[in-house]
Amino acid sequence: MFFVSSDSVNTALHGYLYDCDRNGVKMVLGAGAVYVTVNEGIWSTSESGLNAAQRLRTYVLPETTQYWDKVITYCVSVICQQ
Repeated sequence: MFFVSSDSVNTALHGYLYDCDRNGVKMVLGAGAVYVTVNEGIWSTSESGLNAAQRLRTYVLPETTQYWDKVITYCVSVICQQ
């Protein structure tokens, strides 16, 4: 006869549920990203996509934009000095 211990069943079940949870989270994050981009109008026209990118730069990433402006200014000043 073939006997299966409860520990091996619990371990296999836990691994299966962990994989399902992990894959479910990935699917939810992907669906959420698609929903947000469609809702913001990124996929409709180039103008609405540009507007969405501008809103992202203005409200979400202002420090990043300021940082890259400083980097570009510094690089141009170094190149011009040579």
